[in-house]
Amino acid sequence: MNCIICGFPSGNEKLCFKHAVASKSLAEGYNAWKSALGISLDEYLNDIIKNRETGEWAVDVAKYIIETGDHSVLNL
Repeated sequence: MNCIICGFPSGNEKLCFKHAVASKSLAEGYNAWKSALGISLDEYLNDIIKNRETGEWAVDVAKYIIETGDHSVLNL
């Protein structure tokens, strides 16, 4: 199986290792932001994409979720 974002081999998983780590980080960050600020997932993802400090793999995951609506990669 290949990563649904970049096409890199991912074993039996939807995401390659790099995008899986970024996805986990995004999910953890969203839980903290949601508790503190009460923002929606889409607002959070758009803020992540706009932030120049966000890593490339996290941006990839955020864009994928916004474009496809597939929230399952975050395992929320």
